[in-house]
Amino acid sequence: MHLRFKLKLSLFLVVLTYTPLHAQVADGLEGTWRTEGYGYILDIKPEEATLFEVTSISCIESVLALGAFEASQGSDSIGSFRAQVPGFIDAPLEIRKGEDKNTILLRRADTVTQMTARRISGLPEICKADTAAANAVSLQIFKQTFLEHYAFLDRLEPEIIQKLQSREISQLSDQDLFRHLVDIAKSTGDQHAVIIAPQIDGYYFGDEEFGASFDIDTKAKSDALIARKYLGNLRKSYGQNQIFFGNLKAGPAYLRIDGFSAFAGFADAEMDTEVIERAMAGIVPHLDKDKGLILDMRTNRGGSDELALSIAGWLTDVSYTAYRKQAIITVGGHSLTWNVGFSLEVTPSDEARYTGPIVILTGPQTVSAGETFIMAMMNRKPEVVRVGERTAGAFSDRLPRRLPNGWLFSLSNERYLDQNGVGYEGRGIAPDIEVPVFSIVDTEQGIDMSLERAVAIVTKKQ
Repeated sequence: MHLRFKLKLSLFLVVLTYTPLHAQVADGLEGTWRTEGYGYILDIKPEEATLFEVTSISCIESVLALGAFEASQGSDSIGSFRAQVPGFIDAPLEIRKGEDKNTILLRRADTVTQMTARRISGLPEICKADTAAANAVSLQIFKQTFLEHYAFLDRLEPEIIQKLQSREISQLSDQDLFRHLVDIAKSTGDQHAVIIAPQIDGYYFGDEEFGASFDIDTKAKSDALIARKYLGNLRKSYGQNQIFFGNLKAGPAYLRIDGFSAFAGFADAEMDTEVIERAMAGIVPHLDKDKGLILDMRTNRGGSDELALSIAGWLTDVSYTAYRKQAIITVGGHSLTWNVGFSLEVTPSDEARYTGPIVILTGPQTVSAGETFIMAMMNRKPEVVRVGERTAGAFSDRLPRRLPNGWLFSLSNERYLDQNGVGYEGRGIAPDIEVPVFSIVDTEQGIDMSLERAVAIVTKKQ
């Protein structure tokens, strides 16, 4: 289990008793809004707002609790609600003007996901009714959520679809329910599937089930080898040591980024952004175009796409399209299709920028936002060179959900497309030059072969 999840799980039960404070919302914002895809209904009253998670058979109050409304002075921005899952998510839910008075745009500040929401006549009756907390009901809602929101349903075998569609009703113990949920999650192969049942100490993480194993000892040995053999005197670290910068004895600069979240040790979108800005402001002035930069993403475990795009903006002097993002939408509770989606841009930093050569190290432990960062860098000019192994292939944000019995789960409901309309979910991004990473033989011999190849490329010695 990821260390950051171990530290956060003890805070989970706070969600069940969290009572947000509210302030008067902006004029014209009151009413009920349904998102296109994502399965949310946002109900806004004069002094409170509630987010609901919806399927064709259920509507329950979301695990994302909304706090006070804060008006914005921006030209197209209306304001924001604080969105929290204590210990996991703490970020503004920004609300912007849509194409007309009956459309708004929603975006949680720790993601780049933009959701279109349209006004509906009122809160559906199903949202006003109490949902039974029985385990059998939780099982059916879990299944229906995958049927309506899992982005890669068309890749599943017919027997798995049949399992999701089955509606057997029986009494289930907590242990039986957890076993059923894990069985379903495993059958989809979703690396972003998570199940959290703290009452029975039940935790499942799809990336640990299907992704490459994350060997802490190998990571430590690799970092020690690089520090001992390859690094020069300049060494700086930021954000709980997740961002490390130094100069290599061979000449190029070396920047390792191990994640895009919890830089302060806990979930706080604004603080993470501040850490990134301080780090890059301290790093970029040390970069030399004539010597080049090696960007080590081999152990990047993901986090916020917003922070990943921010870093990309320090490494270019022109704006360009990073990728396109689409979500699954449900038609009539059965037929699935993709929404139009939206494109994300890399915007140059207002401060120092590096425009010289870059070689990026990748591997099977490059996951999620680490991979979307690679996609963004693939369109950079001058082009980057990717060295190492194929990335994990887990791109979509986690769509968080709550079951009537209080358990949490998540799944993938999006796809990311490059400039050619190609997605890499489930297969990862291949390197330009394949070199084994963290080879046991190399480590024992005191060699980082992929790093040495990267140095040869960036210094034009190959």
